[in-house]
Amino acid sequence: MGGLVFQCVVRTPASHVGFTVMKKARIIRLILILAVAVAAIIAVRLYLDRPSNRIEASVTIETTEVDVSFQVAGKVQELLVKEGDHVNQGQTVAKYCCLQIR
Repeated sequence: MGGLVFQCVVRTPASHVGFTVMKKARIIRLILILAVAVAAIIAVRLYLDRPSNRIEASVTIETTEVDVSFQVAGKVQELLVKEGDHVNQGQTVAKYCCLQIR
C-alpha cells in the first residue's frame, strides 16, 4: 500500500513581502488614528457633561458707596480724592494725623 504523498509549499514572492509590511503599517496607522479620535470624543463628552450646578461667569462689580476707616484713632489731615473720583486698589485717598494714646 504505497500511497502517493504530496507536499505543498507555498512561497511568497518578494513583491508580496513588501506588500504585507505596508499593509501592517497601514493597519497600525489606522489603529492610532482611531485611538486619537476616541480620545478626542471622550474629552469633548467630559467637557460638555460638566455638572450643571456650577455657573462660570466673568463680571465687573461696581460699587457706589464704600466705608473707609483708619485702624488707629486720629484726625484727617488731607483728603486726596473728591467724591465721585475713580480710585485704584492701593491708592492713598487720605492722610491723617495720629493722636497719641496716653
